[in-house]
Amino acid sequence: MSTTVLVLTATGATGQEVVSSLVARGATVRAATRDPARLSLPGATAVAFDIADPQTWGPALAGVDAVYFCLPPFREDEVSAGTAFLHAAKDAGVKRIVKLSAAGVEASPESGHRQLELVIEGLGVEWVHLRPSFFFENLINFYGGGIKGARVIALPAGQGRTGFIATADIGEAAAVALLGEMSGEAWTLTGPESLTHDEVAGILSDALGAPVRFKTSPPRSTSA
Repeated sequence: MSTTVLVLTATGATGQEVVSSLVARGATVRAATRDPARLSLPGATAVAFDIADPQTWGPALAGVDAVYFCLPPFREDEVSAGTAFLHAAKDAGVKRIVKLSAAGVEASPESGHRQLELVIEGLGVEWVHLRPSFFFENLINFYGGGIKGARVIALPAGQGRTGFIATADIGEAAAVALLGEMSGEAWTLTGPESLTHDEVAGILSDALGAPVRFKTSPPRSTSA
C-alpha cells in the first residue's frame, strides 16, 4: 500500500519537484493548491487548500500519512497559521512531517523557520527538517534582470562561498525523507561544490559568451 503525501505549495519552486519525485517513487500524492482546476501535475491529485482558510485543511488532510510542509514566503502569519495547521495535521492522524526550512536557522531562534521547526519537534510525530542553501535558480528569478541588462550580479555576499543547490535536488531529498524511516534529523542540503560569486560570474560569462561580474552590495539595498 502506497504512502499518501500532502504536498503544500505544490505549484512552488520546490513543491513541483517534490510532487515529481514522489510520483516517480509510487507514492499517492495530493497537491495542495488554492485553485485545483488550474493545477496539472502528472500523477498527482489536486486538492483545494489555503493556509489562510482552516476550512480547507480537514478535507486535504483526510487519510494523509505524511506532509511536505512549506508555506508561501513573506507571510506575516507564518508562525501562527503554520502552528495551527501543524496541530491540525497531528489531530488528523498524520504520522510524518518534512519541513522545508533554511540553512543556518538553528542559530536564529527568532526566525519563523526555527519556531516552526520547534513546533514540529514537539508534536510527537516523525519529522525531518530540510535546510537548503541558496537555490541556484534564484540567480535568475531574483537577479536575472541585472545579469541580462548590466551583466552584474549584485548582492551582499562578499567573498563568501555558497553551495548552490537545484530545486530538483531538494525535491529528491524531500521524497527520501517523506517515504523513508529516518526521523528526528535536520539535513543541510547543498550543491556539489562551494563557489564564490566571482566564480559564479565566471561560469555565467562562459555560458553567455559575454562578461558578467559580481558586485557586492550592502544588505539594505537588497531589501526592496
